[in-house]
Amino acid sequence: MHRLLITCLSVHWTVVFGLQSLAKTSAVAGDTVAQSVVSAGLSLGCMLVSVLFLWAALSAWGRASASLSDAGDVARIAVSAAAVMTTVSAAMNMASGGDPALAGPAMQVAALGATYLVVRFEEAAAERKPAEIDYSNIVARRLAAGAAHGSMLTRLSRRGPDALESDA
Repeated sequence: MHRLLITCLSVHWTVVFGLQSLAKTSAVAGDTVAQSVVSAGLSLGCMLVSVLFLWAALSAWGRASASLSDAGDVARIAVSAAAVMTTVSAAMNMASGGDPALAGPAMQVAALGATYLVVRFEEAAAERKPAEIDYSNIVARRLAAGAAHGSMLTRLSRRGPDALESDA
């Protein structure tokens, strides 16, 4: 169960950054050389982030729930790279005179932050072991009560109907 959320989020971000890479690749045609180089660099960066999230999804899906640290490490690197790519993409968009609204990239960075928190909580939940309950006190009490009961039965069985109190 612990792997499910990390896997789904990683697949989601793989698709998102893969589509962003395709969108930036299609913007290369018909631009100047400088714009083509920038668009190709952004496309390559988005593709790298997409591959990192795919790697995180595969490592989370392929591991036992007890060893999520590898998937968490890859997911942390992917989230960091995605935040950097989103910031660079927004800065390049504003520098080229594009839409100055930063609501979209800000929401994407916030969602990436939430993804990072989910990865951290999932790792912590996988590392947490169930608390071991110490039954030794209860067992010792039952053993003592059983020994006292056995001793009492032994003493009672030695008494006969004509045994005196002073004999015991």
